[in-house]
Parts: sequence; structure tokens; C-alpha cells
Amino acid sequence: MVEWIAVVYDKPNVDRLKFRTEHLQGIPPAFESGELTSAGAIFKGLNGEGKPEGFAGSVISVNADSREDVIAFLKKDPYHVNGIWDTENALIYPYGVAKRNAK
Repeated sequence: MVEWIAVVYDKPNVDRLKFRTEHLQGIPPAFESGELTSAGAIFKGLNGEGKPEGFAGSVISVNADSREDVIAFLKKDPYHVNGIWDTENALIYPYGVAKRNAK
């Protein structure tokens, strides 16, 4: 098993907040199984107060045997199922973590 990093951008003009609750419900079981090692939103930039704004997509770290397994993992997510993520153009690479800090 290898750790993979995936950057999945949102498709243009989508409202990910409609499916956020459903999306977030799948995260704890994926962490508990060891399949998911990190996950979070990426943003278009910072507002005037220096806080992130404007969802751009997601970045996740997944333990899997192959790139195809990572794609299969992404395709189970409500953001893919409901047309939010541009999964076909996701950036997916094997990932070597040198150090990891707890948040």
C-alpha cells in the first residue's frame, strides 16, 4: 500500500455546500479504516481579513495500492456523485511524507 496525494478541483459554478453534510459523514469511517490520512478544502484566496474564501476544491491523502484505487475512492464521494468535483482531471501522485504534525 502506498500513500497518494490527490488535488481535485471543483467544477465551475457548482454549490458544494448543498452536499457538504453528506460529504463530511464519509470522512470519519475512511480515517478509522486507515484509507484516508488527511483531507481538506482548498480555497481560491484570502479575504480582506486574511481568511480563506471561495472553495476551489479538495486535497486528500489516501492509502491505496494504485492510482485506479484512488480514483475509485474519489468516485464514491458525494462531491463526485453529485457533479461537484472534476474527478476526471484530478492530480494524483504517490506521496512520500517526510514529517507529519498533528493539527
